Amino acid sequence: MTTERERERDFDNGRGTDTGLAGRHRHEVPDPLPYNSHHVARRVSKTWRDLIDGGDLHRLRKQNGESRRVVCLVQALTTLDTAVADSTAQVRAGGFQPNRQAAYGVSVFDPVSNHWDLLDPIPGYPHGLPLFCQLADAEGKLVVLGGWDPVSWDPVRDVWVYDFKRRSWRRCADMPCVRSFFAVGALNGLVFVAGGHDERKNALRTVSVYDMGRDEWAVAAEMGEGRDECEGVVMKGVMNCGWLVGT
Repeated sequence: MTTERERERDFDNGRGTDTGLAGRHRHEVPDPLPYNSHHVARRVSKTWRDLIDGGDLHRLRKQNGESRRVVCLVQALTTLDTAVADSTAQVRAGGFQPNRQAAYGVSVFDPVSNHWDLLDPIPGYPHGLPLFCQLADAEGKLVVLGGWDPVSWDPVRDVWVYDFKRRSWRRCADMPCVRSFFAVGALNGLVFVAGGHDERKNALRTVSVYDMGRDEWAVAAEMGEGRDECEGVVMKGVMNCGWLVGT
């Protein structure tokens, strides 16, 4: 069986085969590709690369009901066994003083292939994801917003987008203001953030909207009252769609 590493080496050496997709009309839906093979498939030919990088592959598969969803979970990178061992050693040394903070990463599960994968760390965050950050799914990408620096515990305005096709993170425009424990929702290429609290623990009414295509933020109408530690829910209907914020 050919491994993924061997396939990548063949593509790099120009021995990759261009069967199916490259010879088809660009508006025909190609055979489904697992998400973790896109970064290899885009090396096959310019046609493959244009289809994948341009978003046509994702849109066409979604339109024809052939897209595959994956599950993204924020999970602790420090195992329970390691944490217990550390605690036991500290107790034996004369008392328990926790000095090991759990780090968190993003695990991805593909229910079709029954495969788990761990995404690479966000650049500049070797100690794991920002604490209490929010995640959203937009345009086939994973968006990580805000949270607290895992070392200093200072709130951050960072926005990072993970591109599954390239298997890489990209730094995007920062959120307009610092907010913690806010609601988030994504709809039609827009990411909405609302509520939460500022650095003085004041509940916020403000709402900001991030445009994935433009990499820009805009201000939306404020909510009727401030909402802290709130959650956002996206609702899609036949005739209309929207999102709700609640506590």
